[in-house]
Amino acid sequence: MRIPDDANAITARHAGWTLHCIGEWETPRGGRTTYLAWVKAWGPMIEPFKIAGAPLTFSADTGDERVRATYGEEKYARLVALKDKYDPENLFRLNQNIKPSGSA
Repeated sequence: MRIPDDANAITARHAGWTLHCIGEWETPRGGRTTYLAWVKAWGPMIEPFKIAGAPLTFSADTGDERVRATYGEEKYARLVALKDKYDPENLFRLNQNIKPSGSA
C-alpha cells in the first residue's frame, strides 16, 4: 500500500535511493578545517540530483531554513499548527525544531 505524500510529514518516500555524506577524521581538532570544507562542499555538488525531503537526522546543520525546506511550506504550516496546539511553549525544542507561531 502506498502512502500519499500529504498523509504525514515524511516526504520523498518515492526516492529510489538515499545518499548520506559522513566526514570523519583522526587528526587533532586544529586540522579539521580542511575536512569540514570538503564535507560542506559535497552538498552543492549533489544539489542537481536531490529531491526535497531529506530526513533532518541526516544533517547536523539544521536551522529554520533547512527545516522548512525539508517539509515544504504546506507541511511545515501543518506542523506549526500542531506545535501551536500541543507545545505552544516550545518545550520540545532541542531537536530540528518546528517553532510555534508565537515563538521568535
